[in-house]
Amino acid sequence: PVKKFLIVTRLTRHCGVHTAIEALRLVRAKGAKATLTIHGRGDSEVQAKRRTQAVQGEVPVEFRSSGSQRDLPGVYRAHDAFLHPVEGEESFVGAPLEAMACGLPVIVNQDYTAEDLFRSGESCLSFPSGDSGLLANRILELIQTPNLACQIAQVGQNEVLSRYQFTTAVEQIERYLEETVAQWESA
Repeated sequence: PVKKFLIVTRLTRHCGVHTAIEALRLVRAKGAKATLTIHGRGDSEVQAKRRTQAVQGEVPVEFRSSGSQRDLPGVYRAHDAFLHPVEGEESFVGAPLEAMACGLPVIVNQDYTAEDLFRSGESCLSFPSGDSGLLANRILELIQTPNLACQIAQVGQNEVLSRYQFTTAVEQIERYLEETVAQWESA
């Protein structure tokens, strides 16, 4: 069963945590027993506002900021699904890729994600930026359809493990550098 949701992010105005907390409130209002862990550091004012939002909405949210980068695989594996509600451009989407590599189904903000990495309904589920209602629906899909959660997790994990292995990444970087040098020399 999918009950324990996780966000790993830097707490900023654009981290999307407020959307996730509101979505969880909506999910729980429909009778689902979901919880949320927010793992990350950042702006103390943002964290205080989100804690207040969770308490006022009676939403079970746990804030964590301890541990090192090496502890993250265990953090991911202690949860059932991953949310990536970041609102705005982000240059590197490491956290959802790490979650996928650890075998978690992932729900991402569809407004900025790379289409080749995150295909909604295949390797993840998606929702529009700031839409807590649709995020709540996606969370309910995972809770109510364990087979879908398992299928998305498996496709995502297989894709990350095949596309982002060290040797594959090195080969992609080498090809990029060779193409860049060739273009530069011909110019």
